[in-house]
Amino acid sequence: MRTSRRLKILSDVGHSDATVATLLRVPRTTVRTWRTGTSKTVPTIHARAIAALFAELRDNPPERSIALVPADKAREQINALLAGGYSRARLAAELQVSPCAVREWSNGNARRMSATLAPRIAALYAELRDSLPDPTQDPRRYIDEIELESLIAGHLPPERSHYRYRHNREAVGVLTRRGLTALQIAERLNITERSVVRHRSALAAQARATEAHPTSAIPTPPLEESTAA
Repeated sequence: MRTSRRLKILSDVGHSDATVATLLRVPRTTVRTWRTGTSKTVPTIHARAIAALFAELRDNPPERSIALVPADKAREQINALLAGGYSRARLAAELQVSPCAVREWSNGNARRMSATLAPRIAALYAELRDSLPDPTQDPRRYIDEIELESLIAGHLPPERSHYRYRHNREAVGVLTRRGLTALQIAERLNITERSVVRHRSALAAQARATEAHPTSAIPTPPLEESTAA
């Protein structure tokens, strides 16, 4: 079913654009353009969130759809996952909300949230907390294996961070071993060939240092890298 059709059905049963916008954490005018078809393209992350919202709300009366609860506990859980290396994009995908919503919860701007979202965040935290890195280690060295595989496959997250830089370096190593050229890797990761060369040089230096001193490791500085146009 098309996203515009889902939004039209929700509107017909009494769920206003304002209600849907509040739950999706997007402007009301954006919901209206999606519902009316004025905007022909709906970002995948929002389309998935609308599909989940449609399944939840289509058989529920409107007065029960906007129940809100304090977001304090959820904010603590989200910030713990962010500090552990999970990106906003990854958490947004897991929760079927937009990365902007995760950002608003994490920085405290959104003090309340849907009563249906709070337990989903708690469940996600319970699922992922055992894989959080040791807090005594530098979090910039943490690698999320699932996100790395997604990056290698060409599914780029919408945000750039120290974690993305670390994942790029690991991805360059994997793709180099698979035989891809610097140009192919640059196109896959949406970075410049120069960045690929720098990553390869750093990985080679780290490998040489590890061979010479197996118990030591060279920390990788969070340098800026160029994005391909």
